[in-house]
Amino acid sequence: MNSPLEIAPEAMSRLVTLRWLVRLRWVTIGGLLLVIAFARLAVPESAALGATLALVAAAGASNVAMDRWARRSSGASNRLLAAILAFDVLLLTALLAIAGGPGNPFSVIYLVQVTLAAVVLGARWAWALVGATVVCFGALFLIAPSHALHVHGSTFPLHLQGMWVAFGVTASLIAYFVTQIAA
Repeated sequence: MNSPLEIAPEAMSRLVTLRWLVRLRWVTIGGLLLVIAFARLAVPESAALGATLALVAAAGASNVAMDRWARRSSGASNRLLAAILAFDVLLLTALLAIAGGPGNPFSVIYLVQVTLAAVVLGARWAWALVGATVVCFGALFLIAPSHALHVHGSTFPLHLQGMWVAFGVTASLIAYFVTQIAA
């Protein structure tokens, strides 16, 4: 590994960002485990426990690999950081698909990925994450169990579609304003 004095300032900044992202992801994984435990206590017949834990394990395994890479590396590219955020968007989508689809209130967590991209990666990557999150949120309408969309009566699907549009607008505003402030 290079000494800190041999690393360019921009590369050092990305390395610090990668290490910070690793810590943030551990907190997220811990939070997921707490949510899963609470859901199992509150609603014992809730989402498929095995599949949910497998997704959390995949997040943990990717974080271990990322942490090892960060310890041996002299920097991280924007492409790598964007790939990590995109992977997290896919994991969140899978978790939401198992646990209620677009009606799951934790779908707002997509906005965290957009905000992180806007702060850390800049406008181009932030807008890419906006597109990815809007597509993934929309995909929940196709891959979520159909009964999850019709629980609250005939207008619930329309409400969810309105939330999807509102999500897209909110994600776009976050990407725009945060990248403007960061610049």
